Order: sequence, then structure tokens, then C-alpha cells
Amino acid sequence: MLREDYDRFLKIAEKEIDKENFFLQTTETEEGCYDYEIARIRLNDTHFVQHHRKNISLHDGFFSEIIPYDDLPDSNLRSFFYEKYFKYMKKILGIRKGYRYQIENPLKEKLFYFITSLTKIIPFSILDKKMRNYHLGYQNKNSKRVFLYNDPQFLEGRQP
Repeated sequence: MLREDYDRFLKIAEKEIDKENFFLQTTETEEGCYDYEIARIRLNDTHFVQHHRKNISLHDGFFSEIIPYDDLPDSNLRSFFYEKYFKYMKKILGIRKGYRYQIENPLKEKLFYFITSLTKIIPFSILDKKMRNYHLGYQNKNSKRVFLYNDPQFLEGRQP
């Protein structure tokens, strides 16, 4: 969904969801959830534990994901750095809260976890606040690019 539709959906879903059977999981609705760019509608009384979340206690029911497309700068270089910064910061915050990510290259994995350990000098609350609003930092309805943060490619073109 485009960001404005996603935001509208979340407002409606929070009020209208059948809470007996479903749980709307976002960084705002469940403490410890650090998937900044997506929402999940989880089925209560079921379990599906994702590998990177196996060591943390979160609602783990079967789910459908709702993922917004956010605007990106039209410049290739600015778009590239905007997306990379978000992905790395998201992983750093997740690791600091117990998420575990596998990186295919063992050397890159060790380096990434080392860099993450260096961020401990910055209070988590400061990084968390920055991330909660980072993906909203470039909102431009005239942008020709939107980005789905779970997808490694950005899309050009915008549908009304």
C-alpha cells in the first residue's frame, strides 16, 4: 500500500479488528516489536516462530503482512543511501533487542555484530525514536520512486 493508505488502514484496523481472534502487531502495539516498516495481522492461539525472532518473546501467531510503499528521492545516489541506512539501522536495533539475523558471509556477519556492539554507547531510546520516523523523512507525492523496505529493489512510477 502507499503510505497514506497504510496509515489509514492501521487507524481503522486498530478499532475494527476482531481482537478475540486477531492481533494487529506493529512497533506501536507490541513492545519489543522492531519491524518498523510493516504491520502484521496475527492469528491468536497459533504459533509460527521466525528464525530471527526465536530468542524473543513476541506474539508469534500465523500472520499476514501489510507493507507500505514509501516515497524515495528521485536521485539514484540519494535513494541508495536512504534505503541502506534504514536497513542497517533496523537490523542494529533489532539485534540490540534480541533479534538474530544470519548474514551469508561469516566475515561480514562478525563485522556487522561488532559494529552493532559499538552502538551500545548510544541510548536505545534515541536510536529507536530516530528509526520510528526515518522512513517518513522523505514524503513527496511527486516522487517517481517508491520503496518497499522488504524488497531489495525500488520501483519507479507511481499509480494514482
